[in-house]
Amino acid sequence: MTRARPAVCASRELGTITCRSRDEFNQRFLVGNPSRPFTPSAASFEVEQYLAAQGQRFDDNCYLLLSSAWTLANLGYGQKNYAEGVLRITAPGYVIGVDRDMLIPPTEQQHLAHLLESHGRPVKFEILSSIYGHDAFLKEYDWFGPRIAAFLAGK
Repeated sequence: MTRARPAVCASRELGTITCRSRDEFNQRFLVGNPSRPFTPSAASFEVEQYLAAQGQRFDDNCYLLLSSAWTLANLGYGQKNYAEGVLRITAPGYVIGVDRDMLIPPTEQQHLAHLLESHGRPVKFEILSSIYGHDAFLKEYDWFGPRIAAFLAGK
């Protein structure tokens, strides 16, 4: 009998699925790995254990606050539209998209960079190819670190 999960744990499990890419899950959980024979029950068990562990990593209140902040993040907040909100930004910008990001697809990142650039705002735009999807910034230190350091140093 499966134990019921608290809503916050289930929410974090869902968040983990959407913050990572299908490619990572395929590599991590047997699918397409010839060295580990695929059986639906084995893959299901591994995925369930991984998601359950992710669901337990956050304090409930911390996750609720993070979810609220994430939901309320809106560059157009308090303005007539998104563009007016974005164009309040006058500092140089560095927009990084991740090719497998399901939460903020690279097309949205590119749109943001283009909007800034088309209004004379200094902006640099890059796309990272990463199996880690939205969570790439947590995993791809060797890619992000030098680029962000160089940007902040004005290079």
